[in-house]
Amino acid sequence: MPPAGDSVKKRFEKNDLPGRVNLASLEKSAGEKPDDPGVHYRLAEGYRRVAGKTGGKYFYKLAERSARKAIELEPMKKRYHILLVTIMAEKGELGLLSSQYRRKADGEEGEFYREILNKMSLIASLSIPDPDEKNKKRRPKGSLFFNYILMPFVVAGALIVWVVPGYEGFRLISLALVFLYILLRISAGARKI
Repeated sequence: MPPAGDSVKKRFEKNDLPGRVNLASLEKSAGEKPDDPGVHYRLAEGYRRVAGKTGGKYFYKLAERSARKAIELEPMKKRYHILLVTIMAEKGELGLLSSQYRRKADGEEGEFYREILNKMSLIASLSIPDPDEKNKKRRPKGSLFFNYILMPFVVAGALIVWVVPGYEGFRLISLALVFLYILLRISAGARKI
């Protein structure tokens, strides 16, 4: 059971975790067929998905253990190795696995492990976050103030001054406020608040 608190333990037991992975069924299959690498592979993938959704390090450990068991049972199956590489990349421990595979690349099945190392470098390059993407998704700090507080007051004030009789003396002030708002928006855009 995961040491992550009672609520996660209960959800784990009920299989009410994100990703709709039936871990109990997979664990039962692994217990009934301990020599079936496919069962361990599916269990590792299930743990990996749950770990990705919950951020649980415990589930990543279980995923790694299951993937290594599948590899132990069928060492030349590429997809088992790729799953292990993916799990280690998500855990942030790809360097350790890379050194293990480099040592194996010098052995008998060197070509096989060199191919896995090539795929590992591709997965590693894809898992590095793009700093430009982070900046594109981030909302400018001042946009809430400008869009939802200042702009409605400026527009409402300008409408009142130009539409309602008796406020003709404030028309110049309303124009000045609209231009001030426009200047503030331009300067905020230039500074990328």
